[in-house]
Amino acid sequence: MISLLSILNEVHEGVKVGSDYDVKIDVVKQSDNPQEDDFVINRSKAYKKVGNIPVYYGFSQNANKDRNEAELTKIFNNVKKNNRLINDDELYKLVLLTAPQQERPDKIITLYSSSDLNSRLATALAKKYNIPAEKQESLVTTKKKLYKPKDMVNREAYEDSDPTTRKMVDTFVRCLEKKFGEDAQLNIKKSGYDGVCGLQSGARRLLNPTYDLEGMGINKNSKILIVDDFLVSGSSLREIFSTLVKDLGISPKNIYGYTLALK
Repeated sequence: MISLLSILNEVHEGVKVGSDYDVKIDVVKQSDNPQEDDFVINRSKAYKKVGNIPVYYGFSQNANKDRNEAELTKIFNNVKKNNRLINDDELYKLVLLTAPQQERPDKIITLYSSSDLNSRLATALAKKYNIPAEKQESLVTTKKKLYKPKDMVNREAYEDSDPTTRKMVDTFVRCLEKKFGEDAQLNIKKSGYDGVCGLQSGARRLLNPTYDLEGMGINKNSKILIVDDFLVSGSSLREIFSTLVKDLGISPKNIYGYTLALK
């Protein structure tokens, strides 16, 4: 199997930069038969819309390969865990080749992650968009809000929902209280905690926002690039896009995303 890591390590040394966007990069073919490749590099700068916001990406799964989500997640998690095997120069070349030809963003915001791959991608993007080092305070990382179990629930949305959905949320909150205590300060994990306290996808909309975007110097006219390492379901990106548009009043036209690889 050709891993995503091995593809990144095959990016050539030669990069010619004549201007901001006049870039030529050669990538070694992984096999004589492209149908055997696990991932395909996004040379055309195609994008996937998530919540009506364009998200550009470095690689996508080969359409000739049929991997389930669990297999992809395992590959992606391995890259995150071992991301230091991919050096900064390789990440920069990847970004030059695949990131969008947009004007320079005012803010590059990375989603919170236990891996530093997101922040490394953001630094590479800042270099691509020629953001000077002294102005790289525009690179910010989201913080997750902390809630007591009951405070995780958006009460207005809860009261407006149907009895079945409310029951799902009640069960989730009771599980958290039993496992962590009523006064525990927790961040929201919409896919569940430790494989024990889970919440069905249809009820996750009743939870409060996961991310705290206050104090980031964002205004309604800011052009914002959101960076995440891998896009599988898109739930985290969808949520932060919604927060920017609905809560902070940012126009969707001023928001776009970039991710290393796409399902």
